[in-house]
Amino acid sequence: MADIRRVVDVYLDVENNIRRKLENSNFYVADQLDVYRGTQILFRCHLLMSDATTYYAPGASSTWLFGIDSSFTRDHADLVVSENAQFNVAGDWADTSVVGGKICWRADLTSQSLKDDLADDASKQMYACLWMCPSGGEYTLMAQWDINMKNVAVDPTTALAQDGISFLTMDLYNADMAQLKAPTSGLYRIQNGALQIWNADQSKYHTISISGAAGSETMDIGPGED
Repeated sequence: MADIRRVVDVYLDVENNIRRKLENSNFYVADQLDVYRGTQILFRCHLLMSDATTYYAPGASSTWLFGIDSSFTRDHADLVVSENAQFNVAGDWADTSVVGGKICWRADLTSQSLKDDLADDASKQMYACLWMCPSGGEYTLMAQWDINMKNVAVDPTTALAQDGISFLTMDLYNADMAQLKAPTSGLYRIQNGALQIWNADQSKYHTISISGAAGSETMDIGPGED
């Protein structure tokens, strides 16, 4: 099965705890980062020092945490949380090297809490945080940055199926073929490859065929059949 995750590359200036845009080994103000509710994201992250060249080197056994929230209220439950098990999953990014300052993590934007927080807003500014906890130490902030969380107009949990739309199955195909060959209350049917016409006076079907040489053709009507 194809990977359903959207890949988002991020460059973090961990000395100043901010997300940056990297071009030609120089940092610039980062462009707005738009993400959509209902998606799965794979963040591929470069942890850099403020010189935009030197990679930060976390400990190999560090523990990681990522989250997104719309509020700075201290008791507000975070809307998106990626715990350590979602970080640096084998096969997610070939360049992953924790001690080399290149990490990745998965983020699930399908939670009910995120949906409820957005409500009917088309989009909402939210805030992302990446934390690292060295072995035997305390969590330290790698960076915090703004995220523009965009809502979706069509939600698969509330979308209604439209009448008259169906998808082809063998049962549907066979039912349609049966109606084509012998329509209910119809005036014809296909029987053994021959066209038969209904005779209301006899309540029987007659096979219709044509015989005769060129220019002398006649239409033949077979005996009535049930």
